[in-house]
Amino acid sequence: MIRPRDQRLSGFTDEIITGDGKMYVTLNYDQEGLREIFIVIGRCGGTIASMAEGLGRQISMLLQHRIPIEKIAHHLIGIRSVNASPDQQYLSIPDALGQVLKRAPLVWPEVSNS
Repeated sequence: MIRPRDQRLSGFTDEIITGDGKMYVTLNYDQEGLREIFIVIGRCGGTIASMAEGLGRQISMLLQHRIPIEKIAHHLIGIRSVNASPDQQYLSIPDALGQVLKRAPLVWPEVSNS
């Protein structure tokens, strides 16, 4: 069963330097934990931007179906691209997303049960 979405969620946005440019990853939480992810990179309408949006939608759908964050991160970490980050911290956009998910808190302290 899909988790219903509250009208207001709490979360944070990370800025990540990838080999494809700056990426902004927003993680939003509800009472059960991480609920959705939004990814912004590149120019609106560009190939990288559309692929990142699609990946964000897929990850959000997995979260809404209660797939554990650790499982999602495990499948993304290690994916390589020719455009690794300059410091080699992130091998690709999916690898960076997996690492963000891996270190993300399981619950967000500001989300209440009301």
